[in-house]
Amino acid sequence: MPVDYNATVTLRAELAPGTLALRVKLDGDAFDFEPGQYTVLGLRRSSPRTAEAAADSPELRQKDGEYMIRRAYSITSNSKDNELEFVVTLVRSGDLTPRLFALKEGSRLHVHPGAQGLFTLGESSGNRDLLLVGTGSALAPYLAMIRSSFDQTEEIKFVVVHAAATSRDLAFRTQLAELSKLSDRLTYLPTITSPEDDPGWEGLTGSVVDLLDSDEIEDAVGIPVDPDRFDAFLSGSPEMIDQVTAALKARGFEDDDIHAERYW
Repeated sequence: MPVDYNATVTLRAELAPGTLALRVKLDGDAFDFEPGQYTVLGLRRSSPRTAEAAADSPELRQKDGEYMIRRAYSITSNSKDNELEFVVTLVRSGDLTPRLFALKEGSRLHVHPGAQGLFTLGESSGNRDLLLVGTGSALAPYLAMIRSSFDQTEEIKFVVVHAAATSRDLAFRTQLAELSKLSDRLTYLPTITSPEDDPGWEGLTGSVVDLLDSDEIEDAVGIPVDPDRFDAFLSGSPEMIDQVTAALKARGFEDDDIHAERYW
């Protein structure tokens, strides 16, 4: 039986060049999910693509128009909302993202009616502060965690370290910066790794490991980054995860203190 479209786009917003927020409403009731989990989005092979896209691969061109292209995406919305939100980064040579970028408000798509994944706050100790490290759009799971759980964990600090090549790639920077001004329990530390391409940037520069080695995270938060105080969550490229894991282990963190979500 072919898979049908079962959701409608209610909001489409560009967060940064090549980065998009999509908010969708399911035809039926919203499903339960834990902040940090993901589900699968799908569009048919016949769906329009953004003009910026490269040609489809020969393998995809052999599929008929009803073939459903599907990929997993972290859910960024509050788990109590009746709509779902996703962050999409354009891959011009990809199969699905050029089609997701062509969607408009009112467009239809397929959303798998359920969530999966273990990258949730349930993996943490529950009584330590949270160091949430993400690169680029891999910040997505933390948005759901903050939106859903921040007000429910009044004794726990959230420290979000967001690394990207330039400030243009720091999706949700304005929103997180504003939230951090409202509560001393949320610290948002954006950093860029290619400052030569962003001469107007006046914030932190360097990788997450650079910030750890220079104690800039500790200086900003006012407490030591050690396993007695923090559970660490890492979301992004395998290279970043491996490097930050090694840096944290040098500080005494063990495997049970570090939770990782590799984005490819």
